[in-house]
Amino acid sequence: QQPQNGAAGAGRIARTLIAQVGTGEGKSMIVAALAIYIVVALGKKAHVVVDDETLLERDFWTFKPLFDTFQAQTKTGKRKLTTILCVSEERMAVAGSKSSCLAARVDTEADICYCEAKHVQSFYASIARSEKRDFDGYRHRVLVLDEVDALVIDEEPNEAFVYPNEELCSLATHVAEALKQKLPPH
Repeated sequence: QQPQNGAAGAGRIARTLIAQVGTGEGKSMIVAALAIYIVVALGKKAHVVVDDETLLERDFWTFKPLFDTFQAQTKTGKRKLTTILCVSEERMAVAGSKSSCLAARVDTEADICYCEAKHVQSFYASIARSEKRDFDGYRHRVLVLDEVDALVIDEEPNEAFVYPNEELCSLATHVAEALKQKLPPH
């Protein structure tokens, strides 16, 4: 289906992209390509959220050789992309030689980090709950959700992913007031 841009108006850059991909249409490849684009073209970190441990590992190891062929731009040149797979502590204990690509928590320095919702939720919740509350750090990271359900728990948005945004808050308030008065928003 056609992608839908959220929070984008005339002359504004989309901050949200939602696309529906059917079974067998290459969603895992699209997600991997999007993660590469985020790092190589946009210069940001990508957190890929796959909410099934088996699929998470399958996708990471399938696309790891592809990730290894790309480079990220730095201030002094280029370097290989860094990729991490978040797994449980138990899984790390039996990982053996693959352990250099594994982490029990989201690695803030990794360019592409494949993780389950619980890992990314813990990461963003720790930012939201800390005294410093470095929400500016969110600008340098992009969440790529394999399934949008990874962001929603018990039919409510997961608070760890919701953070203050004055511009969007003001826009949403303006649109809500216009709708309330049955006026077209401008």
